[in-house]
Amino acid sequence: MLRHFLPMKELKKGYMMRFIVKFFIFLLLCLGMAHSTSAKIIVETGLDFEPNIKELLKDNIQYFYALGDKKEILKKFPIIKQLDHTKSYKKKDLSIFMSRSVFIINKPIGHFDHELAQNFNFLKTLMGEQKIEKLKNNSYLISVPGENKHQYEMRVFFDSDDISNTENKNSFTSINAIRTFDIFSKSNASFLTREISNYSKYAESGKIIQVFYPLTENKTLVTNYYLMFIKKPYGIKKVVLSNNLSEIKSTQSVLTSIPK
Repeated sequence: MLRHFLPMKELKKGYMMRFIVKFFIFLLLCLGMAHSTSAKIIVETGLDFEPNIKELLKDNIQYFYALGDKKEILKKFPIIKQLDHTKSYKKKDLSIFMSRSVFIINKPIGHFDHELAQNFNFLKTLMGEQKIEKLKNNSYLISVPGENKHQYEMRVFFDSDDISNTENKNSFTSINAIRTFDIFSKSNASFLTREISNYSKYAESGKIIQVFYPLTENKTLVTNYYLMFIKKPYGIKKVVLSNNLSEIKSTQSVLTSIPK
């Protein structure tokens, strides 16, 4: 069973419920408000699970996650070191959360191109309630409102067989790492990478990589990789898992409905 990283003094003071509610609200704002969806979540047992196309065509979502102490998770998933652009895995007192999800969008692969990745309105919708401000080129300042308001920086990169604005070595390293086990990322795929840094007291850094693969002429297979380095004691399984699933469903809704 995965541990809930909550200090004993919080329990003794009777602040547990208030703490969880506040952190729950924080994560909703940080990940973006979810859109309602009736998608069925199919929980998988390994990071390298194979997409079940029959189930995905029903608008269902395949999902795998891992959450735990840094040493424990790194031992199980050494690929994290290649995905971590800030080398946060070297820092102390962190929990690691990682998930992989897959769903199908009824749009052609051409819809998910470099222009969409640079479209401010698309990114604004994708970020939900968070305020997004462009700094330069592919860098943005994100402001999270509410009681736990704070800011963090986000860099966005796009890569495909035809065009790339992936300027840094770290993004290429991440993409190549995913290609070692994800057969749908080896060729004809596009990648949208969001790097998160200069975070808050709750987390150290994070990364979201979305892989778009042309399943048919008008259907695209989307694979989402989430990586978050969470500061102890905030790696609460129920809260982190619930909000990651909400974010995935929200992303599915946004990608389905947003015009090009």
